[in-house]
Amino acid sequence: TRLFTDLVRDSLTEDTYNAALADLSYAVYSNMLGIHVSISGYDDKQHVLLELILQRMRDLEIKEERLAVMKDKVRQLFCTIDYLLNLRLG
Repeated sequence: TRLFTDLVRDSLTEDTYNAALADLSYAVYSNMLGIHVSISGYDDKQHVLLELILQRMRDLEIKEERLAVMKDKVRQLFCTIDYLLNLRLG
């Protein structure tokens, strides 16, 4: 789910630029309980942003080059976590 939420956020970057300018923000992330979506800001338009996010999650088209980039980022994150755990336990 981590890779999926990274791809969703990546795909929303351009589409949510104007929302960010209008003080609307969002978060899409995963944890042990599943996928979480949160929205904050001007509430008259929150429903529009939420609809965009949910539609993107449902209809996400994964581009090979972006998938490769996101896989690499997740791999680097896990390597860093492993390294830090070994330092702490070592």
